[in-house]
Amino acid sequence: MPAFSTDSARLAVQGAVLRGLIHVPAGQPPHAAVVLLPGAQDSRFLPWIAEDLATRGMTVLDLDKRGVGS
Repeated sequence: MPAFSTDSARLAVQGAVLRGLIHVPAGQPPHAAVVLLPGAQDSRFLPWIAEDLATRGMTVLDLDKRGVGS
């Protein structure tokens, strides 16, 4: 069984759509939850952090910068 599953996420906020990925750990809830927000600096490391946290049993919402992503 995989440690977590990943799906696309869309949030409508004040007329804009924020996109990203949600990582949900395997096993029965409840799970702690974390929201990762990209900053002005390089945020290429966020996907690795999201996957590591999900492997450790946390639900992670990893949002793309506005205007980036699918």
